[in-house]
Amino acid sequence: MADPRPILFLDLATKFGWCEGVPGGEPSFGSERFAPEGAGSGAVFGGAFKWMAQRCQATAYRQIVIEATLDPRHMGGRTTRDTGLRLIGLPAVIEAAAYLCKVYDFHEARADDIRLFLIGKRPKKAEAKQLVTAKLQALGYGVRDPDAADALAGWLYSCSIIAPAQAVRPIHVRQPNEQYDPYRGF
Repeated sequence: MADPRPILFLDLATKFGWCEGVPGGEPSFGSERFAPEGAGSGAVFGGAFKWMAQRCQATAYRQIVIEATLDPRHMGGRTTRDTGLRLIGLPAVIEAAAYLCKVYDFHEARADDIRLFLIGKRPKKAEAKQLVTAKLQALGYGVRDPDAADALAGWLYSCSIIAPAQAVRPIHVRQPNEQYDPYRGF
């Protein structure tokens, strides 16, 4: 029997994308802010913790998956210290809130693997969001916001790994001989 609990996927940033649903069903998705634009890290982290705790208290998630965070030290100087702190801190805050709400199944998925699954290639960052949004629209999802699009793409990818018999398969399907790699995520 299929697990009726939904999967939640998060594309974390100050403005974040979220998508949730039961594999094989219609997902809900959107984007929000953890705190008002320009707010300090404490407000962002506090808002993230509160958002996740409220979500987990209202919904018994099967699993939570986040887009794997890039190490800010390897971003070629394209980010500030504060942004780097948020990129590293948000996953920890989200996982802590989920854990305290007894949601222990928490994973990461790499953005390049999600894009390969959805659009069949790993495009450069400059064109990735456009291609992901266009593909999702072609599949019939009314997504317009790039943060929500990334979350929806991540949810579709996660469902293909977690519940392959129920999942939508846009292009790439993990083969039976492909194993889970703890360093790459799914």
